[in-house]
Amino acid sequence: MLSLEEIEVVFQQHYFDGMGAVSRYDAKFLCDLIQESQPAKCFEVGVASGMSTTFLLKALAKLGPDTELVSVDISRQYYADRSKQVGYIVDAAIPRLGCQFGLHFNHWSADAEKFAAEEKFDFVFIDAHHGHPWATLDTMLVLPFVNPEAWISVHDIALQEIPKFASQTGPLRVFEAFPEPKRKSQFENQNIGAFQVTGRHRDYEDQLLASLAQTWTVSGVVKESFYNRIFEIVERFYSASFAAQVRKQIEAHNQKKNAK
Repeated sequence: MLSLEEIEVVFQQHYFDGMGAVSRYDAKFLCDLIQESQPAKCFEVGVASGMSTTFLLKALAKLGPDTELVSVDISRQYYADRSKQVGYIVDAAIPRLGCQFGLHFNHWSADAEKFAAEEKFDFVFIDAHHGHPWATLDTMLVLPFVNPEAWISVHDIALQEIPKFASQTGPLRVFEAFPEPKRKSQFENQNIGAFQVTGRHRDYEDQLLASLAQTWTVSGVVKESFYNRIFEIVERFYSASFAAQVRKQIEAHNQKKNAK
């Protein structure tokens, strides 16, 4: 188990205000859940600086060298400091990896299928776009590619409580929609949570639709490239009625945004 003292060392060296990373206690929550659930293969959606990636790798290394983390980010450059590459903290904080690791730029949750071709995921961490419904869409896109009993952890479930981030409700909406078993951090502002997948992906259609039914806060349209990829996956892996309702929701959102 990774101690708070070990976590603090990394934060002292690499943390700065405004970097948008997990907190010390968020990192502890992730490491403890990794230790408890003993995943063999993990998937991370949203890397940014690589702070969370670093702790996922450190936790997996304690389980053994055959464990694996696949991390994806839609960008190549770190949004808070464009002079740095996404995931830059990993190389600085972990000079020698203790597990298998792949970092993939210009990839997102819809690419889970590619990386799960040989073996599905046992653990997923989602920390990407926070406007609703992106965390729900990310969850929907990875669900077909996780093993039974996998945990899906979502960051920033309390972000909307900060006035300037009031519209960032996406993580909370998906966390609220999913049933037990689930948990959230008992530290600080309880900003990270996780729910366990106990059924097949189609068993969660009602929960996904309930989340999508909440007020959308994403500012722009769902771009055509994302739109097409979402439906390519949804129509293959979910029921026809579910796919039709998801399509209706996204098209209604896009029409509303385009009318402004």
